[in-house]
Amino acid sequence: MKKFLPAILLFYTVYAQTVLTPEKILLAEGGVKDVTYKNQLLYIATEIGTVEIFNLNTGKKVQKITLPNIKDFFDEPIKPKVYSIDVSSDGTIYMLVQSTEGFSQLYRYKNKKLELLIPEKQKLLAVKAKLYKDRYILLGLPANDIILYDLKNKKKVYQLHISRSPFSDFAINKDHVAIACESGIVYIVHIPTGKIEQNIPKMNLDKTFKIDFKGNYIFTGGRDKKATLYNLKTKEKHVFKAKFFVYSVGLSPSLKYGAYGINEQSDIAVFDIPLKTTRYILKGHSYALNNILFITDNQLVTTDESRKILYWRLKQ
Repeated sequence: MKKFLPAILLFYTVYAQTVLTPEKILLAEGGVKDVTYKNQLLYIATEIGTVEIFNLNTGKKVQKITLPNIKDFFDEPIKPKVYSIDVSSDGTIYMLVQSTEGFSQLYRYKNKKLELLIPEKQKLLAVKAKLYKDRYILLGLPANDIILYDLKNKKKVYQLHISRSPFSDFAINKDHVAIACESGIVYIVHIPTGKIEQNIPKMNLDKTFKIDFKGNYIFTGGRDKKATLYNLKTKEKHVFKAKFFVYSVGLSPSLKYGAYGINEQSDIAVFDIPLKTTRYILKGHSYALNNILFITDNQLVTTDESRKILYWRLKQ
């Protein structure tokens, strides 16, 4: 028995859960809504009408874009929420921004100039916008429609109704998008054709809050206190149980790790995807999570409903 003891101890040492605190804490001027990363720069969309750009290496803010005020129901000026942000390969920034009467507007920021692409008068109802091949932007609507919008010609390519269940989130993976909704079903759509190719039932048994989609894996978190990992190739499904609603999930670029919120304190579990074993517990948030973004397999950025942006480095 003694000769097996070192091997057993080694196994538990390697796969023990390591508790981490953030390496850096950045502060936005308002509550964080969305985050994206490109070329060492972190782009933060806030609920007070700003997009704030940080150099992730130095932790310093290098630029701030302020969106125009809108009018509330009493005709008073207020700062709009920036729902969604994305950045093209040439550094052009696209922002989906709150407008009056519940509508949205799409802005583009290029060469230090702010351009309104989809104005309020078009009565766009969208809550998420992400680039597809730089030429197009995909819009998610609360009624669970998606719109593919041609940025060059400034026109709609198509609008596709997914289901009667309200929209929750989507994630783009090459030429496909995975769409999550309140039913817990995930729909896979071929973006160029707008064709629904398949649906995956019971990813969550209640409303899905967040989805990620990389390689053959789809990862969701929902109100049923579960995070569900699904392999499109093998059809295998693995459920991770949490102690609270799973508001956010994320997959690392090479699919080494996945991460999800695990409790009311907004702690985050990082697990080894092949082994489905939790390797790290990340502690530092106080409010409901809204973004888990892996920069590399061993670096990630997470945000909650506060002003804090937490940067983590996973110890090897």
